[in-house]
Amino acid sequence: MSDKSGLVPIEIVFDDAPVTSRAGLLPYFDLWKRLSMPQVVDRQVSICGEQGWRDRQMVLALVMLNLAGGDCISDIDTLEGDEGLCEMVRGFERSTWSAKECKAVERRFRSGRTRAFPAATQISSFLEACHDAHQEELRKPGKAFIPAPNESLRSLMALNTILVHRLQAADPQ
Repeated sequence: MSDKSGLVPIEIVFDDAPVTSRAGLLPYFDLWKRLSMPQVVDRQVSICGEQGWRDRQMVLALVMLNLAGGDCISDIDTLEGDEGLCEMVRGFERSTWSAKECKAVERRFRSGRTRAFPAATQISSFLEACHDAHQEELRKPGKAFIPAPNESLRSLMALNTILVHRLQAADPQ
């Protein structure tokens, strides 16, 4: 069949499958997995504990929020409202865990898991663990102050170093 406009003929089919305008995030999921960052986060970070979201899910949510242009942690609700993106996140998680691990993750949620991304309040608590209140006592009025990082923040800082090393090993620049 010839199209006189010279354009490639494209047929758009509407069905019930979720779609997303954030499909550009998919290569980052692939990169995150290829660099084994979920496993690195599991070894490096221990903020979340035994209930609810795992550290790897929190870190990935923050990375995706940043890549999607989020201005604040409450913007995670915008990502949660994107059904297609949520389906990508769930599929990504399933691809990084064994069937046994998937069941163990679901058991971490007492009343069941309904979200693909942690809620803003949960992300806030995760980030709050990186804050050391005792460092604030050292702050002096009118003086610039950079607080010393606590163990939780150092573990997140180490992730950045590991990520850069893995990227360099894959494609030296």
